[in-house]
Amino acid sequence: MDAKRIAWIDNAKAIGIFLVVLGHLPVPEYLATYIYSFHMPLFFFLSGLVFKGRESTVLAFARTRSRTLLIPYVVFGVLTYLFWVLIARNVGQDIGTGIPWYQPLVGMLYSNGIDDWLIHNVPIWFLTCLLLTELCFYLLSRVAHGYLQLLAALVTVATIGYCASYLDLPRFPWGINLITETLVFFGAGYLVGSGFRDGHLSIRSGVLLVLGILGVHLVLAFWNGRVDMNWNNQGNFLLFYLAAFSGISGWLLMARMMPASRIVAYVGQNTLTILCYTVWHSPC
Repeated sequence: MDAKRIAWIDNAKAIGIFLVVLGHLPVPEYLATYIYSFHMPLFFFLSGLVFKGRESTVLAFARTRSRTLLIPYVVFGVLTYLFWVLIARNVGQDIGTGIPWYQPLVGMLYSNGIDDWLIHNVPIWFLTCLLLTELCFYLLSRVAHGYLQLLAALVTVATIGYCASYLDLPRFPWGINLITETLVFFGAGYLVGSGFRDGHLSIRSGVLLVLGILGVHLVLAFWNGRVDMNWNNQGNFLLFYLAAFSGISGWLLMARMMPASRIVAYVGQNTLTILCYTVWHSPC
């Protein structure tokens, strides 16, 4: 195991990708409601937690992150498109959908995970949305200096998102509509920073805390009902954020109590690859 990696972050990523895969299976609605209440916010939070942004210019940062996120987006998008156009569209649930062969290719340019535009690989919408989120946060972190200024900026972003929800806007390319949400979770992860990165939480001291937080999360998740970041459906905004952050907190504490494991670490280190092969057609 790479000594530079933090075991509990890999644990958390493994938990998150397990929930992503599970959420794309035909699970009962109550389980989907629970999973979708926090599983994508968790990944944006973890991305913010490990954010560095050391590049001196936004162009340098964009080049670095584009290599990390856009290359897998294109490679896995093309590979799964070929599988879809040659095999999957002729068998199973895709028979008779009438989706033309070129629609997923257009969908890859638009990077829209709804309305069958990425029918061959819905989850890859996350990669382009994460890239835009990181670029926006890089710029925001250059303007807002210090903890309080950055926190105020994130609250402002969340407020803008709440107001925009009343405009009934169409889905913009690359998840632009979602930035007001994803930036909040990403920024929250960044603000948590090194103070939460290190250390290991013992089972004795953590189990009651975890059960309490996850109990609150369970209530909030079902109170708000089914949400879906991909479809830009948050339900009640306040409940959405409370449920997401309580779920993130509870499962991160759970990840800190888990012992280091080579298998779990391997899964956590390869979440991007697993995500890109999660090609079921339910929305992410």
